Amino acid sequence: MLAKQGWRIATKLDSLVSKLYKGRYFRYSTFLKAETGHNSSWAWRSLLEGRKVLEKGLLWKIGRGNSVRILEDPWIKNSLPIATVQNQIPNTQLEWVNQLINNNRQWDEHTITTNFDPDIATRILQTEIEEGEDRLTWAREASGTYSVATGYKIAYHFFHPPMEQLPKVCRDKKMWKALWSLRCAPKIKVFIWNACHDGLAVRGRLNKRFHNIPNVCPRCEEAEESVNHCLIQCHLANQTWQLPPVNHLIQALETQMFWKWWSHVVHQSNHTTQGTKNVVLAAVLC
Repeated sequence: MLAKQGWRIATKLDSLVSKLYKGRYFRYSTFLKAETGHNSSWAWRSLLEGRKVLEKGLLWKIGRGNSVRILEDPWIKNSLPIATVQNQIPNTQLEWVNQLINNNRQWDEHTITTNFDPDIATRILQTEIEEGEDRLTWAREASGTYSVATGYKIAYHFFHPPMEQLPKVCRDKKMWKALWSLRCAPKIKVFIWNACHDGLAVRGRLNKRFHNIPNVCPRCEEAEESVNHCLIQCHLANQTWQLPPVNHLIQALETQMFWKWWSHVVHQSNHTTQGTKNVVLAAVLC
């Protein structure tokens, strides 16, 4: 929905909300180029977050060409902005798309072929020049109008990259399936999930944001308090892991990453009744 509001601000320039934000945040620019600014409101910051999704589906339709930058703006169909594949143009005077259009409202083929790579030049020459002003469209819809459904798809892939690009901690499906199927309180499962993602408020992490907080473990005062140190390596915590029936898990406690230890615990359970009980017990002890 934030991206949809951003779409309205970018395309409906005569609307009251567009005029309001333009006067406050981008008086001499456009919504797509606007910056956060000083003392900006929560609503404005939220709109700029929504703009990240919007930018991935925009396409300029060329009319006069005086509003579209050659390198930075997306105006070639099924292609990224030119700047992502060609860093510079031999003729440094070329900045706006209208400089590539001749007096007959046709593409200047000589200028294009001498300044762009062959593939890009071919795509430019295949781009339609319309009558009237340049207009912003949504490339993911045939109508050219933004829709929440296609925006959601972009946002999903933006925040959920392909499995092969994820960290190793996210690829161990067996570990996560075993965690969420444990017969214990939901808050314990969530705690382990946070620990595996290094998301606990241990001093090591807090010190990076608030330097007045010491990063040393308050219990042993011997090492930095990381998730792994707090739950496993600290000698006070380690005393717990020396007790039966979880003492056999001590052999995997040398790792510096908690999720690797937890993965070992899960894979050692072998789906036996006792193994499952040990996993639950380990989760509770954490």
